[in-house]
This record gives sequence, structure tokens and C-alpha cells, in this order.
Amino acid sequence: MLMIDFFTASQNIIFTATFLFLILIAMIQVVGIILGVGLFDSVENVFPDIDFEVSDIGDAVDVTFFQGFLTWLNLGKVPLLISFSLMLFLFSLVGFSLQSISQSMGLGFLPVMITVPFTLMVCIPAFRIGNVFLAKIIPKDETAAISRKTFIGRIATIVLGEANFKKSAEAKLEDQYGKTHYVMVVADNKGDSFFKDQQVLVVGMRGSNFTVISNPNPNLGD
Repeated sequence: MLMIDFFTASQNIIFTATFLFLILIAMIQVVGIILGVGLFDSVENVFPDIDFEVSDIGDAVDVTFFQGFLTWLNLGKVPLLISFSLMLFLFSLVGFSLQSISQSMGLGFLPVMITVPFTLMVCIPAFRIGNVFLAKIIPKDETAAISRKTFIGRIATIVLGEANFKKSAEAKLEDQYGKTHYVMVVADNKGDSFFKDQQVLVVGMRGSNFTVISNPNPNLGD
């Protein structure tokens, strides 16, 4: 079978389209480097940094399944565009490999309803490991290397859930570089409760959660 027939087979179109999209991203990025323009900078800035650590899951009562899943995937350890490109690469590679093995065994092309779920099952754990590996070899910029301890003393806004002394909630804050971070917070004092859209002052840490009190100065923004 000719390679062109392999890549254009209807059962492989989804993997071929994924790979072509990956190539397109790479080409646009190369053009941006040549022109000295960060063509994807605006895309990166749309997404806030993800600051959930794996250890947060055990301490944060209100961490949703989605938040826990993002943490498990190690998202936020490298720029979002790199993680996205990694997923595209893994998806197309595993998909093509699966169909190639099927061809070599004389089974022909496997249907999409089989290959796509199986490919995702293989890609997801590989994607998780890949993010960790890339984080070790890709230099972090100044904002990515910021210490979480610098969040103490900053104003945060509750965005999800209710925070009290025992129960945590999700809050957002900005670092000194203007980057938005999402963190888990609990009340510093027993009896205090904080709700969605309420501003709080980060005063310390308890385990992997930040402790907060009421914003002492309503004129301060988050």
C-alpha cells in the first residue's frame, strides 16, 4: 500500500488532520521567530497559570474532578502551547502506529470507533509523563519560576466554593508580573467563611492550601 493511501484512508483522516494541524502550528511559530513576533503570545495569555499540585488533591475537599484531572496531567508545568502540541503529536503517532500494526497483521484498517478511544487511553498517561519530562528540559521564564510563597500578602478573589477553617475554595490572584494564578484557600481563623466573589487577603499557608482573612482594605483590588 502506498503511503498516500495510508494517510488518506478514511479510518486515518482524524490522525492525518491532527498531524497536519501540528505541522501548521510549528510553521506559524517558525515564521513568528523569523519575524521576531510571538504569534502565539496572545493565545498563552488567555489561559491563566495552573498552580494546583498533586498534593493539593488530598488537602482540598472541594477540588473538582476536572481540577484534579488537570493536576494529574501535570498541566501548567510547561507553556500551554507546548502541552497542546505534545498531545497532537502523541495522538497522531499512536493512531498511525495502531493502524500500521493492524495492517501488518493483515487485519486491514480498524474502525475509528475503536482506534480513537484506544489511542486516547494510551495518549493520556503518556501526555502526563511527557509534561514532566518537558518541564525538566525547557527553561522556565521569570514568571513560571515564581515562588508560591510570594503570594502571601496579596489580595485574592474567591471564584469557586466556600472557604472556611476546614473546607477549601478556589481563588484567583495576580503575581507581581500581572500573571493570574488559581490557588486553593482556607480561612485562617475558625468561624470565618468566605464566598464566591469575596476578596480576601492571603496571610499564610496550611499544608498545600493558602490561609486567608477578610480584605482589611476594600480599596485594594485583586
